[in-house]
Amino acid sequence: MAKIVIADDSPTLRRIVTSVLTKEGHEVVAVEDGIGAVQAVFEHQPDAVVLDVQMPRVSGFIAARLLKDDWQTADIPVVMLTSLDAASDRYWAGQAGVDRYLTKDFEAPELASTIDEVLLAATEASSPLAVAAIAMTDWATEDSKSLRSSRSQTRESTSSSDSSSGSALSAGRPPRALSASAMTSRTASTSCGASKSLVR
Repeated sequence: MAKIVIADDSPTLRRIVTSVLTKEGHEVVAVEDGIGAVQAVFEHQPDAVVLDVQMPRVSGFIAARLLKDDWQTADIPVVMLTSLDAASDRYWAGQAGVDRYLTKDFEAPELASTIDEVLLAATEASSPLAVAAIAMTDWATEDSKSLRSSRSQTRESTSSSDSSSGSALSAGRPPRALSASAMTSRTASTSCGASKSLVR
């Protein structure tokens, strides 16, 4: 049995949805608008939320976004149940973080199976293996970013060094790494010239 918050400004729809879900063995908390939905979710910490879109004070889109943006309620699945069925409505539901979208011409088994699906998905997502997999994915992503950054810094350092050597050569000056060799050559040449002078 799961606890489910439903929000709809229509008393008829609240009764219908409550009837369908209670027959499935769920506990239902029914409210009439978006603000009531958000307050009920924080108070009861339900397993799922069913929201209408067009409600007084706060719409279902805004209520869903508020719940998904808060770490305390972000993992609670949200089902949108509305008479709106335009592509733009489904788009904004997705932007609000809604997990499933149903229209009000639903059949009772469809609503019941949708609730079962989101509850199962939420349970699997919160299992220890799923949490560990997410942690490993995050670690691998961060490690990959660090490796790319290190490689980039190495390339920049190499490029800077090559640029310095090239500038020195183009100016007719030996790079610093060759200066010791050049000085040895010059010293040998000077010593040879001095020896010839003494022989003469």
